[in-house]
Amino acid sequence: AVCNFNPTPCKDPTDKLFTVHGLWPSNNVGGDPESCKIRNHRA
Repeated sequence: AVCNFNPTPCKDPTDKLFTVHGLWPSNNVGGDPESCKIRNHRA
C-alpha cells in the first residue's frame, strides 16, 4: 500500500505508480534501520 499526498487514505498502488519492495528487512520490534544502535552485522 502507498500513501499519496492527496487527501485520500492509503490504498493499493495504481498501475502508473512505481513501488520498490524489499529494501529493508522486516522489523517488528523497533525503529528503521538507520536508527539501529546495535552494530552486529555478521554475514
